[in-house]
Amino acid sequence: FWRISGLHRDVYIMGRPSVYLRDYAAWPSLDATFEDATLKVDLELKLAEVAEAQTGTATVQLYDLSGDTLAQHSFPFDLSTRAKSTFLTYSFALNDPQKWTAETPYLYGLKIQLTNDQGQATEVIHRKVGIRTVDIVQGQLRVNGKPILLQGVNRHEFHPVKGRTL
Repeated sequence: FWRISGLHRDVYIMGRPSVYLRDYAAWPSLDATFEDATLKVDLELKLAEVAEAQTGTATVQLYDLSGDTLAQHSFPFDLSTRAKSTFLTYSFALNDPQKWTAETPYLYGLKIQLTNDQGQATEVIHRKVGIRTVDIVQGQLRVNGKPILLQGVNRHEFHPVKGRTL
């Protein structure tokens, strides 16, 4: 592996509202029978350094491929100049959801929306989420409880002028 200087990905500048979604995570897990699932969603809201206290609502919505809402939850938030960030967590219970596999990569939609106290949406983020569990039991890699066999090699190829390449 060679260290090559410079930027190797897209770089952009983004303007954010005074209360913004600093970070989020979606954690899917299946029960012991691999039938029902739980999707835990963690949000971190942050108040910009120069902003005054803000109140509003954070809404998390899960929907399927046809756009039908499966679950939705709203959290009120109140960020003051003393508490510049807050953490919110919610778990969606899903009965017999479509599981993500390499053969059937079903993805649900996750929408996170921040709304100010006047009811205006200030930030909306859409992401795709697959419901799956990956584990290793007795040295065997499993996806959704089924054993997986990996084949392939590790390729690190470099061009003397252009750097990383395949």
